[in-house]
Amino acid sequence: MDEIVVLTKATDPVYGICNTHAGQDSTPIKVMSRRRFNLSRTTPGATPFDEAPEFCLNKDLKKKFLTSNCETAGVYVTPRKGRSILVGVQFVTADDAPERDPLTCTIEGSECSTGNQLTRGQSWVPIYRGPTGINARETPARSSYCAIQRINNNEHVYRSYRVILETKRVPAASCCQFSSVLLFGKLGKSKPFS
Repeated sequence: MDEIVVLTKATDPVYGICNTHAGQDSTPIKVMSRRRFNLSRTTPGATPFDEAPEFCLNKDLKKKFLTSNCETAGVYVTPRKGRSILVGVQFVTADDAPERDPLTCTIEGSECSTGNQLTRGQSWVPIYRGPTGINARETPARSSYCAIQRINNNEHVYRSYRVILETKRVPAASCCQFSSVLLFGKLGKSKPFS
């Protein structure tokens, strides 16, 4: 049996997105200085520089990725470990504001590995749609690892992954946030999706 590993590292290229749905083109977030960032007045899809997308891969529970005033939020990443088969996902809650917890997500895979190609919706193939593993009934502790969501129906190898956060605990919350997302998989030996 192939070994299951965490596919992403803190040094992998990761990009934040907002108001993006499965199969659609990605809309990039805007990274702003902390001084200019204000939740009540901020442009939709903005994030403060100290809560930018790159923090969602570093497993530092004191950091988080936050995006404001969006219908959906998320990231796409090209793991430097190479092509892989995604078999699971695990989220870590942020350090505060449980109303912002993402509860459902879509994960897509792509054979592409360059930023320009990865912004196009046609580059992505759906892999998973369902819960993030963050408990929807009871508020989990802050900065805590949540249940791993297994992905049993994926046998295809991809170079890049896009995670779209579709719902949050309180729909009216002005932001969506999480500390980390871990993608689990097997390093690619299978045939690519065709």
